Amino acid sequence: EVLMTGYVLVRFVSTARALRGLLRLDHVIAILGGWETPYPVSDDKVAQIMRKADNGDFDYERHTDVEVEAGDRVMIGDGIFEGQVGTVVTANSKGKGDVVVEVDLFGRLTPMVVPLAVIGKV
Repeated sequence: EVLMTGYVLVRFVSTARALRGLLRLDHVIAILGGWETPYPVSDDKVAQIMRKADNGDFDYERHTDVEVEAGDRVMIGDGIFEGQVGTVVTANSKGKGDVVVEVDLFGRLTPMVVPLAVIGKV
């Protein structure tokens, strides 16, 4: 089951050799945070995310009362990007599904697919 489209969590010791190995894998485009400072996610945060995923908290089909439109400012309320504020690029008005939100990650605007159930308007 896909939790975060386009992202894979990997536990490893961050060395130049390990990073080169990750970048050689099929479909790996980049390391979040870059070569020098890969984005860390604590074991506790991963465990918390997995518990919530098992409970269905991130299900794309979970209904929500949140209504957003393209251009709305939203905050991601859960997951590894919890607290990130961004702008809705593509909205879903059905009360369930996902939206594309553009957030500033490490100085670069990055679009990401986020379940509608975990965002709120700012």
